[in-house]
Amino acid sequence: MAMNLRLENRINASLEMLSDLYDKFAALTKELDQAKHKAIPASIRRQIASIERRYNAPMVALRKKIDDLDMSIRTDTISYGQSVKNAGYHAVYAGGRITWNTAGLNGYAVVHPEVLEFQRDSGPYITIRKVKS
Repeated sequence: MAMNLRLENRINASLEMLSDLYDKFAALTKELDQAKHKAIPASIRRQIASIERRYNAPMVALRKKIDDLDMSIRTDTISYGQSVKNAGYHAVYAGGRITWNTAGLNGYAVVHPEVLEFQRDSGPYITIRKVKS
């Protein structure tokens, strides 16, 4: 129990350090953006804004075409039932995963323990997520 508490404390301390590092990185990124903004004269910033406005509509339209075609490729590949690859892209077909109601099967296993031989535990994995405040 004491070892678990020490490990939990170490993980908490590491998460706190990670949070601090992310905060420092964000602050440094903001500082860089401000320094670049100050280095670019207002007249140039206005020209850049004008250029960005000119390109915005065509880029939004192109992004929509890309998204629509992407969805069409996904739908067609699912219908085709196998991967399709060309020189530039690969539509990779992956069959759906079968899932089971674990709680229901665990209850069933109480009366039919023989089903437990088919149970597999892939082991733990970790994802680190920022806590939303």
